Amino acid sequence: GELDPEALARIDSMIYVRRRLERGEVLYHAGAGFTAMYAIRSGTLKTSLFDAERREQVSGFFMGGEFLGLEGLGSETYHATAVALEDSEVCMLSRALIEQLTREIPALQRRLHSVLAREILRDQEMMILLGSMRGEQRLATFLLNLSARFARRGYSSSDFHLRMTREEMG
Repeated sequence: GELDPEALARIDSMIYVRRRLERGEVLYHAGAGFTAMYAIRSGTLKTSLFDAERREQVSGFFMGGEFLGLEGLGSETYHATAVALEDSEVCMLSRALIEQLTREIPALQRRLHSVLAREILRDQEMMILLGSMRGEQRLATFLLNLSARFARRGYSSSDFHLRMTREEMG
């Protein structure tokens, strides 16, 4: 469901906290209690998981206009560690604010569920796809996915700067 102008105005006027992150700064750690979800205003962030030997496995890249920390809504904790890949700015939507707004604006709750479902589906499709590919195919698929995400945001889909290292992409 789309949000009506009144609901959009209400959300727009709500109190949220903007936070600037420097390159390399951690937004939240895996296992930490869920306190907020984040809308990325500018910049690029990555999420990573770490194994018992502290080896990093990058689980996602996020750019302006995308949400981060959504998994905490249902599980009470963040599943990954989120780090800024460049100077970035996020809007923090606290758990209490999300709960209040979704109670008062039912269309927002439907929209949030829609975003969550889309993210889950995208992750599942990507895991199935990547699990059946060789390294070169995985890299090509990753770059095509990134290109489509840039295009949806009005940026060039063929000329963009990668903010992650080769190791992070791998």
